[in-house]
Amino acid sequence: MMYMTVSFTNPFDFPLGNVYMAMEGPGMMSYRTRFYSLIEPQGSISWTEAFRPRLMGNRTLVAVMDCHNLRQVMGVAHVSITA
Repeated sequence: MMYMTVSFTNPFDFPLGNVYMAMEGPGMMSYRTRFYSLIEPQGSISWTEAFRPRLMGNRTLVAVMDCHNLRQVMGVAHVSITA
């Protein structure tokens, strides 16, 4: 079992509303989403998902945060899966 944690801190002086987070890793984990109604200024969120990789080798995990006043903030992690 492996775990992926996505964290985001709102660096702005205004709240972010109707925030959608998504993560996936082809060959590792299916597409997963989470909704946050509000992230306060300087506030943080953290989301952890468990998964079992289906394929070995070099893989990429992608996370995207999207809301009305901040569009498609993306993070990428490259990992190597071995037996």
